[in-house]
Amino acid sequence: MPKTREQKQKVLEQLKENFQKQKIAVFVDFKSTATKDIEALKKDLKKVNAIFTVVKKTLVGLALKYFNIPFDRKKYEGQFGLILGFEDEIEPVKIISKISKKLKKLNILGGIFAGELKEKQEIEALAALPSKKELQGKLIWLLSYPISGFQNVLQGNMRKLVMALSEIQKKKQ
Repeated sequence: MPKTREQKQKVLEQLKENFQKQKIAVFVDFKSTATKDIEALKKDLKKVNAIFTVVKKTLVGLALKYFNIPFDRKKYEGQFGLILGFEDEIEPVKIISKISKKLKKLNILGGIFAGELKEKQEIEALAALPSKKELQGKLIWLLSYPISGFQNVLQGNMRKLVMALSEIQKKKQ
C-alpha cells in the first residue's frame, strides 16, 4: 500500500535527522538478498551503532538536497538500501564489505563520507583502513614502547650487577 503524504513527510524528517547525526552513509543494492541475511546484517550493524533501512531514492534525494549534497537517483539501480553509521566511520563499511564478498548479492553503490558524495570505489577503500580501536591500540603500543625499552635497559644493568656479584661470591667459596 502506498504511503500517504504525511507518512512520506515523517520519513523525510527522520532521514534529515539521521543525515545530520551520521558519520557515514552507504548506499547498497540488496536485490535477491535473503531476508535472513538482511537480518544478520542489521544485527551486525547494530553492534557498531549503525542502521540499515530501505528507503525510496526520491526521499533520499530530497533529504540530501537539504544538506546541499547532489544526488542523482537514476545513477543507483536495484533495490536501494541505506546504511547509516553514527559512531564510527569505518566499522559499518567493514561489515558491509565483508558480507558483500560473502553473499555476492549485496552490492555497495556509493555513499556519503565527510559531507561529500563518494563513489563505490572510495567507499570500498575505507574498508581497508584500520578501525578507531585498532588505531588507538597501535598508538598506545607506540607510546608505551619507549618506556618498556627503557625499563629493559634498566633491568639489564641490574641483572648484570646481580650476575657479577654471584660470580664473585662463587669465587670466594
